[in-house]
Amino acid sequence: MHPPSRHLGLGLSEPSGLATAAGLAVAGAVSLMVFAWPVSRSGDGFESDVLTHFLLLHQTLHGTWWSYTALYYPLRLVTVGTSEPQLIIQAGFMVLGAIAAAKGVLTAALLQSEGYRPAGGAATSVMLGTVLALPLPMWADHFYLGTFPPNSLGSATQPLANAMAIPAVWALCAWFDRPDRRRLLLVAGAGLLSALAKPALTPAWVAGTAVLLTWMAWRGSLRSRQAVGSWLVIATLPVATLLMNLQTSYGGGAQREVRLRPISELSPTLPVDLLRSWVFPIAVALALALEARRPALAGPARVGGSVRWSLRTVGPAWLLLAVAWAQTQLFWDTDRNGVPIGYGDMNWGAMAATSGLYAVSAMALLCVSPRRRIVPFAILAVQTLAALVHLHNWVRTGSYF
Repeated sequence: MHPPSRHLGLGLSEPSGLATAAGLAVAGAVSLMVFAWPVSRSGDGFESDVLTHFLLLHQTLHGTWWSYTALYYPLRLVTVGTSEPQLIIQAGFMVLGAIAAAKGVLTAALLQSEGYRPAGGAATSVMLGTVLALPLPMWADHFYLGTFPPNSLGSATQPLANAMAIPAVWALCAWFDRPDRRRLLLVAGAGLLSALAKPALTPAWVAGTAVLLTWMAWRGSLRSRQAVGSWLVIATLPVATLLMNLQTSYGGGAQREVRLRPISELSPTLPVDLLRSWVFPIAVALALALEARRPALAGPARVGGSVRWSLRTVGPAWLLLAVAWAQTQLFWDTDRNGVPIGYGDMNWGAMAATSGLYAVSAMALLCVSPRRRIVPFAILAVQTLAALVHLHNWVRTGSYF
């Protein structure tokens, strides 16, 4: 019987209401400013897909009430059906700004619910919403290429997917911590919202939760019937959204398909690129492992148990990431002739999963001693600084790559 974890759970901690509100407000405002820095410059001569996504509003919703991304619903509401491109673009910037601010507030609220003080929660939320890959100047000409960062600033649809992946992964980890009915319903709701936001994480969510529940049934955490019922609760509605997307985006004469990658294309991403993508959560996992190995006399026994439990509860986040990454290696999005579309739409799931992993890793880090938090937070700070340098170069040159 594992002791209940103090982290990755539910319920807000005790800071005063004013301090909590201030922390959330700062997180939202700074997140908006960072996001608006490059996005507001989108236009001729500036490399970005933002305007393209805005102007697909009417094409996406033409003759249907369904959209593959929830971005288009508030955009349609704000534009009141206008077809004027400039008005759609102006409304799109406002909607994206609201999403960026909401993501900062939501992340900070979840961090505070797991024990962060308001100032620390706000600062960590901003860093989590800014970081890209760890830069290795001697390894590659551009530190972003080949990686799966937790943020995307060149797309209008992926920020919403990343934002909703955070509560989905957090809720799954919280339910894995203590699989009761209330948390199961939270997981189901968060998974559905993630699927509606954009089905980037959804294939990995459906497959990953099936693997997780199979393992829980095998370990005896759930009876087999409970595991099957839980998966149906968690996955049924996200599967329905996938079917709707297949019908509207890939069926009915659409010129797109999802295909297996040819064997010749299965060259794996270099391990160093994966390390650069996930160095912060790896550092957190190592810190938790080292803390769990401390002798009992080095601290209260319950601390060691809490650390071991936190190592276990971040497992679902790593599992979703592994499944999402495998998806990028096995499938690609092509036209009817098998020619890949864009830079690889199947990569978005790994990016969404990475966003959730970074957030729950930051929460779990509170389980270790302050001394062992230094290196992971230093890595996160370096990644944040590198991202800001990248944004500066992007704004100055207009080139994302």
